[in-house]
Amino acid sequence: MLATARQIDGCDGNVSEQVYGTKGMASLNDRGEIKIVDYNGNILWEYDYQNKPVKNPYDQEHVHFVESIRLDKKINQAEALAYSTQVAILGREAAYTGKPISWDEIMASTLRYGPEKYEMGALPDYKEGEAPKPGKAPDAPVM
Repeated sequence: MLATARQIDGCDGNVSEQVYGTKGMASLNDRGEIKIVDYNGNILWEYDYQNKPVKNPYDQEHVHFVESIRLDKKINQAEALAYSTQVAILGREAAYTGKPISWDEIMASTLRYGPEKYEMGALPDYKEGEAPKPGKAPDAPVM
């Protein structure tokens, strides 16, 4: 899968995903193109917006947000976000190991991405007034 997101003022924008398979590619983007094509460029399937119009998802998320406030209707996407994060972790581990990983395997994994213990208090690497420098260890001299 290839995911692209470019949203910079004054530049060509692009929010899109392409999922590659053995017979072709699924293409989805913010210009409303949702289709599956084979590797010869033949369209195998395309979403029919004319007969099944959809609302702009960026507008719709604002509608849901305002409705949730006005109607005191809680929006709880915690479970969907947890599954989405786990799918990303599964993809990362498959890419890093070069091996297929099943859902059951990633769910049973003991791999940790965070500290062993979470606690409040001072951060050992934090220095007041010093911005972190990408690619430098926290104890490296600030240049």
